[in-house]
Amino acid sequence: MIAHLRGREKGIQELGFKPEDAEWIALVALHSGVFLRSQYGRFHGENGKAVRKRSERLAGDLLRRDLAVESDVPGLGRVCRLKSRTVYRALGAEHIRHRRDAAQATVLRRLLSLDFVLGDLESPWLPTEPEKVAAFEAVGVPRRVLPKRIYGSKKKGRTERPFGWKMPVAFGGALARFVFVDIGGETHDELLSWGAEHAHLWSVLGARGIPVEAAAVCMSDHRLRESKRILTRWTEGGITVPGVDMNDAQLDELKRAEGALASLDEPAMLQWGGLNGTIKRVAELQRRRDAASQEGAQRIRLDAVQTHSLRLGWAGAAEC
Repeated sequence: MIAHLRGREKGIQELGFKPEDAEWIALVALHSGVFLRSQYGRFHGENGKAVRKRSERLAGDLLRRDLAVESDVPGLGRVCRLKSRTVYRALGAEHIRHRRDAAQATVLRRLLSLDFVLGDLESPWLPTEPEKVAAFEAVGVPRRVLPKRIYGSKKKGRTERPFGWKMPVAFGGALARFVFVDIGGETHDELLSWGAEHAHLWSVLGARGIPVEAAAVCMSDHRLRESKRILTRWTEGGITVPGVDMNDAQLDELKRAEGALASLDEPAMLQWGGLNGTIKRVAELQRRRDAASQEGAQRIRLDAVQTHSLRLGWAGAAEC
């Protein structure tokens, strides 16, 4: 029995699944919405033909009942996605977005998040946004310091969603764990933004005597080295949090754009649309930086935060 599921797997059993499969379906739906057959095998601590037959049987059952859909994703192989509201409704999480189709990068991040959770099922993971909010508010953390993402536009309306990153978070009162899943890319803007958006919460938890662990999970040695550098910088010097639309990711982008412009590095400037685009972007970011410095930007100390980076062994090998 997996404690953080809180018995929700019983709702899946009522759909006609065996207890061990119901538990697996609940884990997948709440943490990722997608899975590989090899992950099913690791969950059961097995490999070889026997577990492959079991995973094929389960996937086939889900597909036949129109509870899931399967697709071939380049570099990943066959990915099974739980798509039906029936599954999520049975878990009390009908509106979770995991059931929706997503870009390959998002699918990869969800698979790796699931892999990380599978490696530590004893931690008190908080799978859904409402659970995360409730857990921290229960210890007196004000909602205003919770990390949030804003969706939409001024014209069509904006929606503010706490914990919109959908990264693994565990909290049971004694230790708060936050995990960033790094899937690679040209820059570390996402890691920097993630840190900036969580800094207030981490600081408040530390002030309440609750230790915080922030981890970056990477897929390559290069990303591992870079994430260690960034996280060390956070613990030694703090994180810059904007007063007006400026964060470490944007400051890092400004530094790169200014460097490309100063050296007239044409290949580097292509990401901003060439010379004129780079000039425009530098001016925009400089205006934001100046405004932020005048209107409340601050560097938050993270003395109570422990950070570490680790490389996840799974590298998206194709399923067969």
